[in-house]
Amino acid sequence: GNDILLVARTDCRLERGLEEVIERCKTYEALGADIVYAENLQSRQEYEALRSSLKGETLTMLAQLQLYPNDEDEKRRIQGAPYTIDDVGDMGYDLALFGVTGLQSAVGALQGVAREFFANKGIVTSRDDNTEIVRTMASFEEVKRVVGFPKLDEFESRYYHD
Repeated sequence: GNDILLVARTDCRLERGLEEVIERCKTYEALGADIVYAENLQSRQEYEALRSSLKGETLTMLAQLQLYPNDEDEKRRIQGAPYTIDDVGDMGYDLALFGVTGLQSAVGALQGVAREFFANKGIVTSRDDNTEIVRTMASFEEVKRVVGFPKLDEFESRYYHD
């Protein structure tokens, strides 16, 4: 049916430390949270320490941030990340969020097209002249499908009459 799960989240790691993260997550667990989630843990060891401090039946979640290859400061700060799906399971986590990955990809694609648009005075090609890599640019028909034009057309045909 319509089961609702309560996700309890903390993002206190950078300001308060791992011990505070663990205490908060234990409190969430004791208060009946269905899923416990701690943001910004700094290493695999910290994720494992949190997991081992909670009951085995408590569901845990890890959010995945895909590090951009040129983001060296971020790579140094978060040691061992990013984690594969297998890594997440091996650390004992039940769920993984990879939601930012799609957003990072979309933003990167938009930035690339904007650079090309301005560099080429409004022309965006399907090939990168330097590497000959074909871009994955959707057709206008695909864009219309994704944003819901067929549903709008159906709605109009049903309710709009001359």
